Amino acid sequence: TKDIMQPQSEMNSDEMEMRKIILGFSLAETDDARRKKLSDWLEDNLSDGDDMIKARFAQLFQTTLIQMGSEFQEEARQEALDKRRNELEEVEENSSTNIEQVQ
Repeated sequence: TKDIMQPQSEMNSDEMEMRKIILGFSLAETDDARRKKLSDWLEDNLSDGDDMIKARFAQLFQTTLIQMGSEFQEEARQEALDKRRNELEEVEENSSTNIEQVQ
């Protein structure tokens, strides 16, 4: 599959950092662990920040999360399509081999 992630050269440092943060959360094994990790991170990093910083973080987090989710969905779709194509090719190869054996 081709890499559909936005090239790093087109991202600013805030976007790259947000991707790292989100990917870090995604490594948690369960939804509860992911929520806890996010909650702890927010408390540690934004509890004393001013409202403008919080608003900027929220906007950047939401935008990046949506973008990454779309990218991962597209990558999964492409992988599933490639898998189906490979399975179809195998079926076609096996079918033609079986027909040749019958003749």
